[in-house]
Amino acid sequence: MAAIVRNLYLGSETMAVARQGCLRNEAYDRANREARLLLSAEGPGRSFRDVLERLDRVVADGRRELAARRVPARDIEAWDTSCRIMFLLIARRP
Repeated sequence: MAAIVRNLYLGSETMAVARQGCLRNEAYDRANREARLLLSAEGPGRSFRDVLERLDRVVADGRRELAARRVPARDIEAWDTSCRIMFLLIARRP
């Protein structure tokens, strides 16, 4: 019986790691797409405030979608961080 419980525990940990990797990739893809849209729409004359406002909207929308999918709060926070990092890396390119 202990072996079954241990396998279930290990299996759930593996699934959590896989879910985090998938969410991270979703965050990177969304941030990349949205930052490129920002760059194409506003061109080089955008201010940092414009970038941050767009980023906040993207993150808020993504957090709502993940909450609707009943993703755990810890995973939503990881998604948020990944999305913010990628968005800023793309949007602030010279």
